[in-house]
Amino acid sequence: MRRGKYEGKELSAATALFTSDDRVLEMGAGIGYVSTFLVKSIGVKSVLSFEANPALIPYIEEVYRLNDVQDKTDVRNAIVALNSSEPIPFYVRGDFLASSFADDMGEAHGGIVQTVNLSTAPIDEVIDDYKPTALMCDIEGAEVDIIPNMNLSNINSAVIELHPSTIGNGGVKSIFDAFSKAGMAYFAGGSHGQVVSFVRI
Repeated sequence: MRRGKYEGKELSAATALFTSDDRVLEMGAGIGYVSTFLVKSIGVKSVLSFEANPALIPYIEEVYRLNDVQDKTDVRNAIVALNSSEPIPFYVRGDFLASSFADDMGEAHGGIVQTVNLSTAPIDEVIDDYKPTALMCDIEGAEVDIIPNMNLSNINSAVIELHPSTIGNGGVKSIFDAFSKAGMAYFAGGSHGQVVSFVRI
């Protein structure tokens, strides 16, 4: 972060795609850095963020407060799911960036330090209520379960960090297919390696 490289690919892609008219749905808020950037540097209308790690929520809220973006941001300690309200186990690791729904990563990334049962927010309800126009997603492989089943009809631009080592080539294809079916195209100008962007055409 001190070197200005933290989430640099995502920020570069968002700068190329998102506008002040956008209402952004962010899946995977991290420490609140990206959502704060979207408001302060791009001037998006609002950001609704979902973060699974409960330990990060107070930190995110403090980041919002210190940067005076509380009126345009909302973070929820929950995960989006496919029309389910059942709690889902989430594994918090020593390296918060590696926390995920997978429990089979051994002792990598500091090992599992906490297991929490997360409340879920049905994705259809989230979209109907919030009506996002842009999507930012970094959810450690869960993108393969959510994006191909989302209603993307009102999404005009999207920035997705893929996790091919987790979802495989078939999972990557399913995500590209979902955006293509929704009338969106791969945007090379906002894509950098595993961070891929899509824009409505």
